[in-house]
Amino acid sequence: AILARAEGAVAFRRPATYQRMLPKLLLTEDQEEQNGHANSRGVYSKPRIKARTKQNLWNVKQERPELFAASGGVVPGIGAAAPGCEPGPTSVAVISPPGFEPCGREGWLHNPGRGIFLEVATGRRLCFDVEANSFQELHVGALLDLVCTGGAATSLGSTASSSSGSGGLSSKAAHVAAQSAVGGITGANAARQPAPRHLIVPDLHRTAQVLKADVDHLDRPAAFFAVFGAVTGPFVAPTEVAAVGLHDRLIRRLAAFRGSWSDDALSAAVSGSLADIAASHSGVHPQVAVALVVGSNAVGAAAPGMCSCVAAQVSAAGAVEALVTSLERPPASETSLLASARCYRLTDVSEATCLALTTGETQLSNAEILTAAAPQLAVGRPRAASVAVLRVARQQGAVGQLAVACLRLGPAPGAAIGSTTVGRPLAKRPRTAEETHGKIRMRQILLRHWRGNGAAPIDPVRRRPVQRTPEEAELQMLQVLEGLAKDGLCGFSNACKAVSECQSALKGGELAGDMGWLDRDKGVDVQQANGRTVRPVIPVPVLKAAFELEVGQLGDLLHSDIGVHLLLRTA
Repeated sequence: AILARAEGAVAFRRPATYQRMLPKLLLTEDQEEQNGHANSRGVYSKPRIKARTKQNLWNVKQERPELFAASGGVVPGIGAAAPGCEPGPTSVAVISPPGFEPCGREGWLHNPGRGIFLEVATGRRLCFDVEANSFQELHVGALLDLVCTGGAATSLGSTASSSSGSGGLSSKAAHVAAQSAVGGITGANAARQPAPRHLIVPDLHRTAQVLKADVDHLDRPAAFFAVFGAVTGPFVAPTEVAAVGLHDRLIRRLAAFRGSWSDDALSAAVSGSLADIAASHSGVHPQVAVALVVGSNAVGAAAPGMCSCVAAQVSAAGAVEALVTSLERPPASETSLLASARCYRLTDVSEATCLALTTGETQLSNAEILTAAAPQLAVGRPRAASVAVLRVARQQGAVGQLAVACLRLGPAPGAAIGSTTVGRPLAKRPRTAEETHGKIRMRQILLRHWRGNGAAPIDPVRRRPVQRTPEEAELQMLQVLEGLAKDGLCGFSNACKAVSECQSALKGGELAGDMGWLDRDKGVDVQQANGRTVRPVIPVPVLKAAFELEVGQLGDLLHSDIGVHLLLRTA
């Protein structure tokens, strides 16, 4: 073979009989093309990207726009000749940047999919600010060392129950979850009157991706919160329409401009989204209070009427400083008045910006709302803060349907509560590092509830039906939480044995409420307590929240289909 090549002969080929002796690799035609092999027709094909769904196709288009762009001509100013000149020896003809096309402005190319303009003379990529009528530098979103937590609760009065929720989008269904994460009405009046709703989008970037909108230029964290009043009449937009379409309109506005968003621009985006909802319903506004978080900025807005947005700055020592006063309720004929938004920038990283959104006749002043919510917001429990506001409102004589949402933007809450207590060695042998890999240990207090439909659930500890409503379960658990916070968690075992309706409360001593070692995928192991097999109750949302706690940390109120949970991580 070497001699044959040296003499200029053709490349050496093995005999056909030898080729037939080789084992054949069984690959499909698609597999051969993906691996870069020649297919059965002898045509060599490079590995290609395949999109099985429209969402994957959109992702590929964002990452590899050159696959979707047609070949362009010469772009002057980017290694090419000037207009009207043929490329010479010193100029290089290049293909137009993928995704860009000529626009109405001379010397500029436009990428309509991403809202980016290319200045052909300099090669700069900019975005266009319509309000200022000028080009702005592109902004790359930064991940700030801040944490945004939020929670909400609704109260339907004495005629029905309540529901609460918090952000937790963890998959491609973020858009659907955002539309369904609203407090719905239950009970006898469900068919006769609408219910207040709350909406929480904890990750705007993930939701925007589902909506096929690019908001990577926004700083993180980025979240959206809203509460919608159950008010009907000719001067209020339908609650269902506002709850479903508001976050969609807001994300579209945020994706339209890829520059750095100022405080006024963020406020205008929130007010404009509310105005869009009103414009689609003959100019009537929705009864809603909203909050938008982008990086270190928090924008709050409340529609005139029975809605309020109260903001405060909470220091590391727990001091509360009010930042805003809500608008007074205008006459019913003033249908042109819409929500005015204000932006609050967090400048001191040791402090936190807290907002409380309310709808309904709470009978509370702004100072009373802050007083009720601040203690729980200071330690990062926004859902407990929302329930605390509802409790004070009912004590002040508020009637009718209410909705409250609270959020906290700032550094992570301080050291874990009661670390000295949870650090005690358990009576059970601790597992080794290899056994505990990817697992955590948790204790819980569970209060079950009944929505009034079907058979009442049975308390497995006391073996009696549960008659309390979800609202009553939340209020009772809030009292337990406040008691544990005062004594530094020393009374967790006693509180668990006294009120918990989980089988884990049957365990003795410091193991009361212990759910064993939890696996993120498999859940909880079967355990033994007093000679009986015990499987602690822990729904999937509660399991997810458990892995977000630090060792020794007492969590926020967690609402599930079976009841209200209070978690304490021990390992």
